[in-house]
Parts: sequence; C-alpha cells; structure tokens
Amino acid sequence: MKKSATIIMGKIYDPEKDRAEFKSKNFTTIIQTVRNFGEAKEMVLKLVEEGVKDFELCGAFGKEKARELIELTNHKVGISYVVTDDDMKPLVDEFYTFGKK
Repeated sequence: MKKSATIIMGKIYDPEKDRAEFKSKNFTTIIQTVRNFGEAKEMVLKLVEEGVKDFELCGAFGKEKARELIELTNHKVGISYVVTDDDMKPLVDEFYTFGKK
C-alpha cells in the first residue's frame, strides 16, 4: 500500500489529536500536525519508518527547511512544499498572523 503525508506546522496544534488518516484500497493519506521544526524532523523520520514515501509540507516550512528534511531522509522519499505567489503573500501573511505583524 502506498502512503503519503501532508505535514502542517503551527504552535496552535497538538500532534497527538490534530491528525487525520484517509485509507482506500491501495493508498493511505495522512494529515499530520507538528508544533515546530524539531517535531517535524522527528515526525518525518517516524512516518518514513511507517512506510510513507511522499511528503507535502505547508508553507511554514519554506525551501530551506524542506531541503533540510530531504537531507535528513537521505533523498529516499519525495518532499515538496507549498509556495505562495508574491502577489498573494500579503493576504496569506495577514491570515496567519491574524492581522498582527
């Protein structure tokens, strides 16, 4: 069975409770939260051990942290991350900072 995971990072989450899993006959999709990058590194390694072969990261990771996870997994799994177009950054930033910068 193929497994993929989307990881969402934010201080507001509880990784134990804020998690979802969708299963079909041949595919499992996991949505997993983490509170910080340290938890993300641990979670990625744990999920790789559980058979996850592809990760999608929320925009909070950015290119540098995505590259760090690629190195951490020895380039053995697919890792992609969300990118926001420049013209959308003000709206996205305002949403995630609740209007406080």
